Amino acid sequence: MVQIGVYRLALTSLGLVLWLSACAGLPLASPAIDDALPAPPIELVEAASRSAPVTVEAVRVNVLESQPLQLVLEIDGYIPDGCQVPVTVSQTRVGNQVSVALARELPVDTLCPAVVQPYTQQLRLDGGFAPGTYQIEVNGLTLAQVLP
Repeated sequence: MVQIGVYRLALTSLGLVLWLSACAGLPLASPAIDDALPAPPIELVEAASRSAPVTVEAVRVNVLESQPLQLVLEIDGYIPDGCQVPVTVSQTRVGNQVSVALARELPVDTLCPAVVQPYTQQLRLDGGFAPGTYQIEVNGLTLAQVLP
């Protein structure tokens, strides 16, 4: 009986040693990097964007007492989404016609939360104004301003 126990112990020990040595394995060699092949060039692609105008509900004109006269617009409206993107302002003036565009540039693939944000801005118009009647258009809302 003692010989059978010693025999079992020897076989169990041998099996355990073989099993552990198989688990250890040899260290994996890292694959060779072929320096002869250049890395593919990285192409920078400019993201497409879309213009999102501010919805203008009201415009008030304040005339500053200066020479020449200066005009400041008080603009009220809203931004129809929750994207936090700055508003860009562009002004053009041809004679007595003044046009102001308020818009944001959003990447085409941007999803914005459906949250209406109020928008208010005071905008000083470029240049001086002589007496006369001016047509002022802000994002489609037009008003006439008579300057004495």
